[in-house]
Amino acid sequence: MLPRLLMGCAAMFFMGLVALAGVALATGVGVYLYFAKDLPAAEELERRTAEAFQTSIIYDRTGEHVLFELLDPQGGARTNVPLRNIPERVRNATIAMEDKDFYTNPGVSLTGILRAAWGNLQGNEIQGGSTLTQQLVKLVLLPEEQYDITYT
Repeated sequence: MLPRLLMGCAAMFFMGLVALAGVALATGVGVYLYFAKDLPAAEELERRTAEAFQTSIIYDRTGEHVLFELLDPQGGARTNVPLRNIPERVRNATIAMEDKDFYTNPGVSLTGILRAAWGNLQGNEIQGGSTLTQQLVKLVLLPEEQYDITYT
């Protein structure tokens, strides 16, 4: 009698875990669809990056001397530099400071978001929890929201 009872309890526990996993999966898909619904196509990223990160430069009639630079008041002077022209140590230092899990996270760091939320709820200095990927999306694909501080 006892082995049957234990097997029944184990089966119910397993079914509960399967149901919980299903709910978690459905919730994850729902959250993804909610945030992804208004994003432009990924192909837009390169085009928008090229447009967004440049400073307008006015040259003299010979095209050799800079007369004036028009700077974005929010972004400052920006020049598009190919990745191959940025030293590897500078790239690695930037990644280490901004997103230590850059090569292993899927673009979102749940632990980073939870850490930032916990610190903010405790009244600590406001800190971010976004990955480099999230920062890129926010700056290039969602420029109207780039200065907003939100959990979404």
